Amino acid sequence: MSRFIELLPPFVFGILVSISMIFYFNLGPMKNNSDYVRVLGSVIQIDQGADNSACKVPQSLSFNVSSTMAIFFSTVAALVVKVFGFDCLTENSIFVALVLIYLLGLGIYLKRFGFTIEVALMILPYLVFPQILKSYYEEAVILSLVPWMAVGLRNLFVSRKSGLFAISCVLFFYTKAQMIAVLPLALIALYLGYRNGKLAWKNFAIALVITSSALLMNLSKSGFSTVNSYNRYFNGIGWSVQEVGEWPAFNYSDRQEYFKQNQMALQKLTSGLEPIDGFSLMGTTVWPDGMRFFLKAGIVTNHEYIQRFGLSAFLNALVSSPDILLNIATQSIKVALVSDYNLSYLSSGLGSSDIYYYLKRPIAEWYGIIFFAHLLLFFSLKRIPSRWEILIAALYLALPLAIVFGDGYAEFEKHMVPFMMSAPLYYLTVRLIGQQRANHIEPT
Repeated sequence: MSRFIELLPPFVFGILVSISMIFYFNLGPMKNNSDYVRVLGSVIQIDQGADNSACKVPQSLSFNVSSTMAIFFSTVAALVVKVFGFDCLTENSIFVALVLIYLLGLGIYLKRFGFTIEVALMILPYLVFPQILKSYYEEAVILSLVPWMAVGLRNLFVSRKSGLFAISCVLFFYTKAQMIAVLPLALIALYLGYRNGKLAWKNFAIALVITSSALLMNLSKSGFSTVNSYNRYFNGIGWSVQEVGEWPAFNYSDRQEYFKQNQMALQKLTSGLEPIDGFSLMGTTVWPDGMRFFLKAGIVTNHEYIQRFGLSAFLNALVSSPDILLNIATQSIKVALVSDYNLSYLSSGLGSSDIYYYLKRPIAEWYGIIFFAHLLLFFSLKRIPSRWEILIAALYLALPLAIVFGDGYAEFEKHMVPFMMSAPLYYLTVRLIGQQRANHIEPT
């Protein structure tokens, strides 16, 4: 039995390498929903909705530092063109680099700590969402960084070393603005490491400043505040009050269609919340409806737009009517639970393996249940959970709510995927806190 346990990590790693090769040759790239412009800038032009299988010639090799994915892409583009001598690149280049980062981090974790539950939790998203790695979506970097953050967490709690955790946090939070929802988990880990004598104050301060500043940089660079503000206010509040979790629709495209077919009846439920006389906007998204209505209403500048319907207006609506917050909380969890996470509308189908899709489709359809089932792993039946473990579970449960606070229900499933990728970090943190308690180092 001990021999089997000893051989399990290299066996698992070998299987993952083989699967990665199958993915490389059999999976097509993901379609562009227009988000690529945030990463690529002027480096490569990729049309919205295109399969983008053709090799793209970089228009420039300028180093883009607007996000971790932008830095990563600029580096890969420079390597492919300048070092390896190719005059163009495809998503396969990105896939190889991202998979190498992911496998190296996972391999280090397997070698040091063996095959554990959190390793299985880190592998599952890779098997279900590999196509994201054949894209320029920011979510791709999240998947590759999770194993490194897991190693950093172990170092933080056990070895009194904060360097890897701090660096991986900087890259992680600088990848995508919505990952602000995961920041409390990182800060709890840092705090408990300091409070329990496992991390020097100097290292704690440095790690905390670097992590927080990287996240603030990511938030400050966003140029899509008008889009997010509209979706948060009109779609987020609208669909929550219209009880989107009860609709017979299980992905964003189908919900849009259901709303369109039943718009008059649904908007009667939110008629008292309409902020502009003569316009029924609650439940709509900025595309295709929102901008057209705002142009008619004469609200055309970003300043006026944000002033009337920005984050402060959204929060004021919640304060003035607490029932709205309750609706958002309950409906976002219901939507997260029942959604289909196959992301079919972004799948190109180029080179896709029918066997793979047959195997992974039911898992993706049930991934909402799998996501919430992670909570069952958080707590041991042998002891009462500490307040920190309960807090982490509550933060985990609130992740769907954070999506609505960011961009309403627009592309909800795509926005949930990076949180699903991050789920092992929540489990691992709870497990490490449990080990501290077992060693009589009680978090305070």
